[in-house]
Amino acid sequence: MSDDNILSEIGLAICGSLSMISTTILILYYIFNKKMRTFGFRLVLPLFVFDFIWSFNVGVPTFISLIDSSEMMYQPLCRIQGTSKLFSMLASFFSTATISWSIYTFIIRKKPIKTKNPITYFVRYIIILPLFLAIM
Repeated sequence: MSDDNILSEIGLAICGSLSMISTTILILYYIFNKKMRTFGFRLVLPLFVFDFIWSFNVGVPTFISLIDSSEMMYQPLCRIQGTSKLFSMLASFFSTATISWSIYTFIIRKKPIKTKNPITYFVRYIIILPLFLAIM
């Protein structure tokens, strides 16, 4: 491996690690701090989870290649990683779309939000649809 390739993989590993650490802190903050269980924080919580999944999928192969550059990932593991990467990317997109829709409905259309937990309300858009598209 060339020096530029090693430096870019080290940078990717550092960025993936920092992303995993920060999203873990935010998720744990939500779990252990009862005051933060507001509608807004519940609305962005799936983004933290999907970002953690994405960072984990980027970080693991990078650390494997840094430890042993001749090591190749096995085909089934590679397919699982690709599917979960696609799922987390699509789920992040749909989560952002649901956040935008909620803000539009509440601020522009002046309609009250009737649900206390947006995750259960938007579950078919932020989890089921991306999972279906990723597997397909």
